[in-house]
Amino acid sequence: MPKSDKLLAMLEHLSEPYRAQALHLYDKYNTDFRSVPSSKDYHGAYVGGNYDHTFDVMKNCNVVYSFYLAFCKENNLPIKFSKDKLIFAAFLHDFGKIYQMTKKPYIHHTVWIFEILKSENIKIDNDVATALRMHHGGYGDRAGEPNEMSILLHCIDMLASRFLEVK
Repeated sequence: MPKSDKLLAMLEHLSEPYRAQALHLYDKYNTDFRSVPSSKDYHGAYVGGNYDHTFDVMKNCNVVYSFYLAFCKENNLPIKFSKDKLIFAAFLHDFGKIYQMTKKPYIHHTVWIFEILKSENIKIDNDVATALRMHHGGYGDRAGEPNEMSILLHCIDMLASRFLEVK
């Protein structure tokens, strides 16, 4: 099964409202989403690289989330977000690269994603918004404080881009 089918299958299995929102964006921006690179010089620097990278991050959310659950349970900590919410944030985390790579003037993808969401009238909560703004950790938009989901998404993103996708 090609990666494209696997990514779509992951989106189709999300709970609502994440499923409907993700499928709407996937359907509307599918051609652009499949065509942009993930970076200009590093990981996924090829046509469709952002698509492949997004799939890698989403796939690894499944694995890392199980460790997050076990850690919370072992330490009697509250579970602050669902796996579906994390996967939804992973789907969106580099979605702004569609505009970053094609629009002028250059604006970072962590800003463009909010323009895309606004144009599509998609509402996200503060947890997801923080994860999208701060998924680069110490880089990018640092307004506010990171939350647990943004830290976890950053780690998964780095695992994919710095370890799994290095050629």
